[in-house]
Amino acid sequence: MRICSRSGRATVKVIWTEEARDRLKDIEAYIAQENPTAAKKLVRGIILKVAEQLTLYPSSGKTGRVTGTRELVFSSHPYIVVYTVTNGNVYVLTVFHGAQKQPLV
Repeated sequence: MRICSRSGRATVKVIWTEEARDRLKDIEAYIAQENPTAAKKLVRGIILKVAEQLTLYPSSGKTGRVTGTRELVFSSHPYIVVYTVTNGNVYVLTVFHGAQKQPLV
């Protein structure tokens, strides 16, 4: 665990699993068919918001639908980030659109 120099709070490392990285690529590719700029902006926004939120507040997401997971939902976009906290690290497991059926993690 690290200490944030600005807030003095303990921080954790956010690790994106291969599945989560692949989902971000899929999301970007799908949106890029219509608007490549918006696709890049959305994916960058998800990554930034996850880092900002979960490095300082790893338990801030709601209890997940799958046992042992948590879900982070942002009002600025319709995507849900599924993650788990293990050994002081946050592992992002997947990302999916709120209108989709949640994948089994």
